[in-house]
Amino acid sequence: RSLKLVTEFWPGGLKRFGRDPAKYLKTLQSLGFKISEISEKNKTIKPVRPLQLLGRYTVENDEYTNLFCVKG
Repeated sequence: RSLKLVTEFWPGGLKRFGRDPAKYLKTLQSLGFKISEISEKNKTIKPVRPLQLLGRYTVENDEYTNLFCVKG
């Protein structure tokens, strides 16, 4: 069956709680989720690669985004 998940991706928050942002995204992929980014500014949901997310949202810039993940 299809499973849908909306989750925040905030590398700064993940690091503060002892989690690796890259591993978080890899875990989503290993569970079979296809990852898309929700752009509230552009009102779009577009597929995105983990490396794109890791380049845009870093611990240093402390920015975040929301993800829409679909499995199945």
